[in-house]
Formats: sequence, C-alpha cells, structure tokens
Amino acid sequence: LNFIETKSFLIFFTLAFLIGYFDDKFDLSPSKKLLSLFLIILINIFFDESLTLEKLKFEFIYEIDLNIFLQFLFPTICILIFINALNMFDGANLQTSLYSIFVFTILFLKTGDQFYFYVLIPLIFFSLLNLKNKSFLGDAGSIILGYLISVSIIKEYNLRNIFYCEEIFLLMFLPGVDMLRLFIVRSLNRKNPFIADSQHIH
Repeated sequence: LNFIETKSFLIFFTLAFLIGYFDDKFDLSPSKKLLSLFLIILINIFFDESLTLEKLKFEFIYEIDLNIFLQFLFPTICILIFINALNMFDGANLQTSLYSIFVFTILFLKTGDQFYFYVLIPLIFFSLLNLKNKSFLGDAGSIILGYLISVSIIKEYNLRNIFYCEEIFLLMFLPGVDMLRLFIVRSLNRKNPFIADSQHIH
C-alpha cells in the first residue's frame, strides 16, 4: 500500500468502526446504517484505485469488462453486501470469528503476507475469550471484520491476481447464503428483512 491508500484505509476503517459502535450503542435504523456504510465505502474506493474493479475474471468462462461507472459502484455494493451478511451471520459464539480465521488463513497461505498472520493472532485470542463468554464482537466488530475481509480480497484480486470470481464466491458463500435465506424467510413472514431476530445459522 502507498501512503495515500494506507491513510484512506485507516480513515474509512475507523469510520466503519464508528458506525458499528453507534449502532451497538443507539441501535441505528437499518437505512441510516446502510446509507452511511455505502458512502464510506464509495469514497474509500474513490481514493484507493486498488479497490476499483476493471474486469471480472472467471477461470472457466471469460472476462467481463466493467465500464467506469461500474468500476466504482460494483465493488461498493459487493463490500456493502458482505459487511451486512457478516453482521447478520454473527450470532453463536465462535461463529463469525472462526469463519474470519478461515478466510485470513486462506489469504495468508495464498499470499505469504505477514499482515494476515498478524490479523490471525488477535482473532485467535478473541475466539478463546468468546468461547468463555468474556468478549463479543457486536456490530462494531462484525462490521470492521467484514470491511477488512472484503477490502483484502479485492486488493489481492487486483494486485496479486490470485483469485478468480468463482473462488471469491465460494470463500464468501456461507454468510451470503445465510443472509439470502434470512431475507426470504423474513419477507415471507412479512417482517423487515433488516430487523434482527434469532433465525440465523446458530
């Protein structure tokens, strides 16, 4: 990362954390939270070109070129969806932390980048505390984990060319399919799909 990319990441990472913190403390409305996160992500991508997506690369099919508008909008929507999915996925102890450990382990093994190893260490310690009901992620924790995972995967996709779209889909499949299931179940029950309940994969 160059200086501008690092600075913008730290700023917007902190802003995403603050959205989660205020959501934990004041229970923000889903629309306000989603809009705030959307703007934070979009501005971050504007300042960090390594987060734009010029093309979607598939292993067995072909490449899809994105126009200049979608180069910014598509990754913004993808990051927002994954953050929301991981936030909804967070429930039973160890569920989100073990999933995050799995993702960062894959990133570390595929890249050898020590950054991912340093992320794994606090995640492992947190998991031990979480197992004993002594520490919890909350919205702030799940949001910054979702932000860090999605941003890391896009950067590795662009800069190291180590992922195809199919692999990214499989890597992020579990929180995504749980979110889709919850949306369907809540909609069928005529409930707001963004309002929390106990119908997660726990």
